[in-house]
Amino acid sequence: MFSSPWMVLVRSRLFCGGTLITSRFVLTAAHCITNDYTTVRLGEYALNNTGLYCINNECIPKANEIEVDWKIVHAGYNAENVINDIALLRMGREVQFTLFVKPICLLVNEHMETVSQFNITGWGQTENAKFSHILKTAVVHNVDLWFCSTKYNSSIYQSQICAGSDTSDACIGDSGGPLSADINYNGLVIPLQFGIVSYGSDNCNSFSVYTKVSNYMDWIVDAIQHYGVI
Repeated sequence: MFSSPWMVLVRSRLFCGGTLITSRFVLTAAHCITNDYTTVRLGEYALNNTGLYCINNECIPKANEIEVDWKIVHAGYNAENVINDIALLRMGREVQFTLFVKPICLLVNEHMETVSQFNITGWGQTENAKFSHILKTAVVHNVDLWFCSTKYNSSIYQSQICAGSDTSDACIGDSGGPLSADINYNGLVIPLQFGIVSYGSDNCNSFSVYTKVSNYMDWIVDAIQHYGVI
């Protein structure tokens, strides 16, 4: 339960995930953004946890809920074909990093070889069609974009990733959350975010489409510089 300190619960009239990328900004999907009052919860593990949550004598404190004061949606976002499905949320104040709250890594001005296996993380619906009470992680595999194009009978772009598994998939409530992998970088194993959960099948048992984060690094850096501090 200490393995995903960058995971964020985005709360408005929609239920979404996100990732902490700086002390002030959360990365999520554009389709998760509404005009409603929005908060983010950091250090969340068990939903509706009102105090310490303990397993085998290891405990995490109550999640930190912070109001969102600015929503930045990619100008090219198109809800019809779900392209450029990426957004940033600026929190009303900076957060202090702790064992339970710290940012995930993104690649800036560097190229990473294609990864074959990813993790998806979230509180989305499980096989019983209910949201998970605790944060879940599942493994999916990177596949050719053709699989998603065929599955959804639509164009899949180079700015997207297609991933799936026979046993795991993103589902309702996982939108905006990360597609990540643990990467050996200069001798250190670090979690690196490759994608953002965008859309998938109604039954959550097939290939899903993810926004490819590396294609949007210039946009992310420019937005953070314009709307806040890194």
